[in-house]
Amino acid sequence: MGIHDLFKPKWKNSNRKIRAAAVETLEKQDALAYVARFDPDEDLRKLAFDRLVIDDLQDQILLTQVANTETDWEVRLAAVEKLEDESVLLNAARSDEHCAIRWAALEGIENQDLLARLAVSEAEEDIRIAAIERLQDQEVLKTLINDSRAPWIREAAAKQLTDQVVLARVAQSDSFKWTRQAAVRNIDDDVLLEKIASSDGDSFVRRAAVQQIGDPDVRARFVEVEDELVSKAATDN
Repeated sequence: MGIHDLFKPKWKNSNRKIRAAAVETLEKQDALAYVARFDPDEDLRKLAFDRLVIDDLQDQILLTQVANTETDWEVRLAAVEKLEDESVLLNAARSDEHCAIRWAALEGIENQDLLARLAVSEAEEDIRIAAIERLQDQEVLKTLINDSRAPWIREAAAKQLTDQVVLARVAQSDSFKWTRQAAVRNIDDDVLLEKIASSDGDSFVRRAAVQQIGDPDVRARFVEVEDELVSKAATDN
């Protein structure tokens, strides 16, 4: 211990073990905030965050600073998990280099406008899909399904769509079978469903259409036809 340590609180001691013992029992929030921001040891910064009670704007400013500048991902994660500023969370979900932080940031976003921005952004596909799954804005969903070259994005949008005109077009023309299947599951037009059940080139899409048909007698007839097709294909092979 250096002589200067005699005039410092233990949570500022030059000895890491002394600082750690102090932080484990430290109650002063301003002191915990200091450790969380400036301690040279990443484990102690994280420990301080875990013990920090976030209850005012100043604390949120601290969390934002750490989320934007902290080099250790676990400390950034501890900050992101307590953040309330959804615009900061949006940036983290889009661009943080660590996947755990991107997902934690997404979990904290509730605002539909921000989810829409994330859904149409250049973020990783899994994050965009997760945002789409919580999206209700039909205009954004229609834009995604009309303009996206990524089939999994179109499928996620089809699962959330309610516009029957758009769903009908997608169910009959999308090149990706899982997008067509997702669209079919939201269609309530039995005539169209019967058409798809009779004509789609993929058995999964046809079966989805059959399951969606409201008339049980018609549904049973298509199930019988589909079973015959499966049996014939097995025999031919």
